[in-house]
Amino acid sequence: MYFEERNRLWVHGDPAPLQRMAAAGARWWERTWQTFACKQRALKARQQRIVRAHTVLRVDPPVLDAGGVQARICAEETVLWVYPDGPDFAVESRVIRHLQQWVQQRGRWHLADAWEADEQTPLPVGQEPVLSEHHLSSGPTDTLTERSRSVPRLQYDRIRALRYADLWWNRAHPGFVFLADDCTNFASQCLWAGQMPMSLHPSRAVGWWYRWGQGRQPPDWSYSWTTAHALFMYLTLRAGAEEKADARELRIGDLVFYDWDGTGRLHHTTVVTDFDYAGDPLVNAHTVASYRRHYRYLDSRAWTPQTRYRFVHVPDRIP
Repeated sequence: MYFEERNRLWVHGDPAPLQRMAAAGARWWERTWQTFACKQRALKARQQRIVRAHTVLRVDPPVLDAGGVQARICAEETVLWVYPDGPDFAVESRVIRHLQQWVQQRGRWHLADAWEADEQTPLPVGQEPVLSEHHLSSGPTDTLTERSRSVPRLQYDRIRALRYADLWWNRAHPGFVFLADDCTNFASQCLWAGQMPMSLHPSRAVGWWYRWGQGRQPPDWSYSWTTAHALFMYLTLRAGAEEKADARELRIGDLVFYDWDGTGRLHHTTVVTDFDYAGDPLVNAHTVASYRRHYRYLDSRAWTPQTRYRFVHVPDRIP
């Protein structure tokens, strides 16, 4: 019922049904409302509205206290939004991880506290949802790990990068490490899927590479493989990538980097997978798994008025 009312809120904007679920003295509503306020900010900036919201929900077995009057819930919500886009409709999807504490009062369950993960606000340490089998699902596999032994191609294949971004946007490829802050790791995998050759080096601070572990030897990777700022520097200084002034100059398979607080340090990475009717890039990403999300991320609680973007065009021919 809680997630059903969330979907109604996305479409109709009436918070009363959700508020009635709050336990006496609960303070979670302010955080939850911020999520909706951010989404409304993004929609207003694009002069759009959500016409349909649909949720697929995965819930761990609840953890009850001895008296059965309190329950801890870990859930993973895959929400799909439909909105008008020019003469047609577009679809965006997001995976949001939830941690909730419910209490039974006067024979009914009420929500006492709730947390939602986003790009800058993880769930409380040690209390993340388990759901580990989702991130190691036995979906389609490919020969990515075998390419480390083959001669790399120097032509960047944007279609392969796009297919990888669409296939793995909401789960982890079992051939790679999965990180809590997984955005740049995912972007690097998309580049690798697009045939960008690795630049191998013994030092993690040099090049762009990933080494698969063998036996008891764990995998290893360069800082540029998993760190937004390091990947940006590698691409623009070593891989022939070009920084663009306008997001609309990007193409499928290019990258958008995010500096949330305007300090010049990059914190987040996304992969361009489509464009809306106005020509703005739509992106796929990890950390908060996102599909066809508008590149500006105005609906993220990590966004601030100081947020700055860096638009990176990957060359078709890799030097």
